[in-house]
Amino acid sequence: GETGCGKTSLIRKLSELINNGESKMKILNIHAGITDQEIVDFLYKKRKEGKNEFPSIIEEAENLETSEKRKKEEDSKKGLKYFEKKIWIFLDEINTCNCMGLICEMMTKHSCQGIPLPKSIVFIGACNPYRMVVKDEEPNGLKIAGTKERKLVYTVNPLPHSLLNFIFNFGNLTSKDEQSYIRNMVVSPIESFYWKEIEAKNNKDKKDQERNENGNDVAEIKTLEKYLNPNELKQCEELKKIASQSIIDAQEYVRKKNDVSSVSLREIRRFSIFYNFFVEYLRKKRELRIEQKENFNEIDRFYKDLSNYDIYKYSINLSVY
Repeated sequence: GETGCGKTSLIRKLSELINNGESKMKILNIHAGITDQEIVDFLYKKRKEGKNEFPSIIEEAENLETSEKRKKEEDSKKGLKYFEKKIWIFLDEINTCNCMGLICEMMTKHSCQGIPLPKSIVFIGACNPYRMVVKDEEPNGLKIAGTKERKLVYTVNPLPHSLLNFIFNFGNLTSKDEQSYIRNMVVSPIESFYWKEIEAKNNKDKKDQERNENGNDVAEIKTLEKYLNPNELKQCEELKKIASQSIIDAQEYVRKKNDVSSVSLREIRRFSIFYNFFVEYLRKKRELRIEQKENFNEIDRFYKDLSNYDIYKYSINLSVY
């Protein structure tokens, strides 16, 4: 499937659903420089996080296999339906490297360099299509004599025949679905600064739970309607519409001028990063001008008079365009 169309997110969610909400997926990001030994080490080497050492993926799979076998016997005695847990190993962008022989062996023969792998391991991979550039690209930057022009949309290798029977085309998101994703994904970055304002006003942290009269925990549903006045709510909704529509228009324009894969849902994540940066940047600029006592020029007055809504709006424009 095309880049940024949701392959990894879908596989991660499927893994959680099949494993009763537990995250048992291990991810190895394949790249052009990866070696066979690095892939073998990923499976067999113990993992270290700080001072703590964790079992290797193979050891974890063998332990899971033993515990699941015992659980299956217990469930069958009780007459219960048994759901077997698996460790999913996700190999991302498998066709970017020169290790396809080892990857094919792992995925089709379930062995690694001739050594059988535990049955509790499931391999799943993602790859970008081997597709030729359709439109003629305009030269950008320096063009060095003797270098070959890029003919493929993605820098990938053709998949071996042994894997072709296991390939499923994820395809592209429809325009309607992509727009729906975008509208939902911009909600978090836009609302996050409103929540920060609310916490600052209250001068205390908002808790996720509150005690009822009996002392039991009751989950609190956080909604901005509870804290913002009608005008602020209206501005917040306007910002969401401006952000989502700006991203949709920008992506449509880029796709018309370039390839269909030139933009994806990853751009929305980048938008969130830029948006946070520009909001903080403009706020600092405003604070510095407020503290300034004299010698105001036109630029100083611009920053000094910025409202929060202005800052959010300008940050959207800077982040998208």
